[in-house]
Amino acid sequence: MQRTNMTPTRRKSVKPSTNLPPRFSVSMPRQSVMREEDTKRRDARQVRDRDYQQTCQDIVYKFLVENGYQGVLSVKTLQAPSLKDFQTIFKFIFSFIDSKFEFSQRFEEDIMTILKMYKYAFSSEINRSQLIAMTPHTWPAVLSMLSWLVGLVFCFEGVGENSNLQEENILENLFFDFVCHGYQKFLEGDEDEENLDEELNIKINNMYIDSFNEIEEKRSILKEIENKIENFNDKNEEKLSLENRKNGLLKDMNDLNSAKKLLDEKQKKYENYVNKLTEELNEFENEANQAKIEIEDLKNIISTQKINPCDVRVMNTEKEILIKELENLKPEKERLLKMVGEFENIYVSKVDEGEKLLFDLKGIRNQPLPFLISKEKEREEKMDLKFNSCEQKNDLFVEKGNSPQKSVENSKYLDFDFRICEEYKIIGNTDEYVDTIDKEVIKERDEFTKYEISNKELLESKSNDESACKEMERNIKIMEEKLYSVGKIYLEKKELSDNEQQKSRKELEKIESDLLRLQLDSNNSLLISEQTLQRAKINVDRIIQTSKSEKDEVEKLLANFNENLQSYYKIIRSYMKELENLVPKDIL
Repeated sequence: MQRTNMTPTRRKSVKPSTNLPPRFSVSMPRQSVMREEDTKRRDARQVRDRDYQQTCQDIVYKFLVENGYQGVLSVKTLQAPSLKDFQTIFKFIFSFIDSKFEFSQRFEEDIMTILKMYKYAFSSEINRSQLIAMTPHTWPAVLSMLSWLVGLVFCFEGVGENSNLQEENILENLFFDFVCHGYQKFLEGDEDEENLDEELNIKINNMYIDSFNEIEEKRSILKEIENKIENFNDKNEEKLSLENRKNGLLKDMNDLNSAKKLLDEKQKKYENYVNKLTEELNEFENEANQAKIEIEDLKNIISTQKINPCDVRVMNTEKEILIKELENLKPEKERLLKMVGEFENIYVSKVDEGEKLLFDLKGIRNQPLPFLISKEKEREEKMDLKFNSCEQKNDLFVEKGNSPQKSVENSKYLDFDFRICEEYKIIGNTDEYVDTIDKEVIKERDEFTKYEISNKELLESKSNDESACKEMERNIKIMEEKLYSVGKIYLEKKELSDNEQQKSRKELEKIESDLLRLQLDSNNSLLISEQTLQRAKINVDRIIQTSKSEKDEVEKLLANFNENLQSYYKIIRSYMKELENLVPKDIL
């Protein structure tokens, strides 16, 4: 027989319905460390990417620094570590997960077992040979495994420190006990809801009294800190600005000191170089002074000389004029030489003729010579003189109207006796003809003396002209040699002075370029220091902004905590109302 019961047949579940709004929690959502599937998964990460490697290095480096890693640690060790460094880093990180774990001598097998035990998704990419020797090819996969291990440490810390989950379970158990206790009281007929609510509130307050007290204390501390910060900011804004400025100036001073050291080194180098250049310049100046002294000496020598440059110019002009005159006199000289030759020929011919005449006259005066020869058979009235030889001799005749001319070869026939030949006869008076011949001889002698005198004068003038020409040519040669020597010395000195001037100019240009380089280097160092100052200021501003953002995040977390408390309170109220609705009105 079924027992009657006052409770309804269909009883609703005490567990809260899922239609309620979701609960809010301050803690991060918990993620399961263990995976259900142990299958090989394709690695979607870009392990070879430099940015990914840099993020993994930053995660591991930050974890090691924050947790006091005592081994050798730097950025280079995480870029290319040795096997010993890797083993120490792995042991240090894994000690946060399981500090009691003891590693064997075969370290690579221990790592493989750990990865399989904690279900590392990409354990297939790491083998024992990679863990025995660290190489640049295998290091990226091992580095990503270390970053995963650091994340695993954070997950375990979050699970150990996440007391909110336990508190939620306690709160659910408490509420469940409250509902059950209320329901028992309801069944027993005790309907004192206020006492139940007070008991629940007391239990909840006792459970959260520490957190409420901590919250109030933190709020009071935060208020005090905010007041102090406001006062401190009001009082010490200038101090902070001065400190920032001081730090910036110290950095600038350090940069400037380093730049100063570099500049001092460069200055020493350039000073040595300048000293060398000054020595060389002094040497060049001394050489230039010596050259000037030599030039002055040469000028003095030139000034003391009898011939001055002006005189040389005048002499050159006179030389040119004389050369032109000589060129003009050459045809006259040739003409005179021709005339002299002609006169000499005439003179020789006249001398020959005179000698012939004298010789003829001597022969004529010693023997009576017939000048007019007439033939008995053929008489002529003309004055013809003919000498006809016999059959064994040559003929000698005197042309009509001319004086008797005889060659030297025929002079042997002057003693010819014409009386031998019976055919000829001599006719005429020879005294008159001899007088005329004497007169002609005298005239010829006078002319001959005149020709001799003129020939002597011409020869004297010729010799004088030749001597004058030779003296002029000697003077011209002497002047040309002097001009050549003076010009050669002048050109040599000029070349030396030009070369020295060019060298000095080049050296001065080099010195000026070095000075400009020094100025540019100093300006560049100043610009670099100014840029570092600006970067430091930007970093300070970023730190201030990050501090402000972190402060805002803390305030948001506190506000979320208050909202969660209020939401819990509202949820409890909603549960109470549901319980009230569950109880039938007849019982109430």
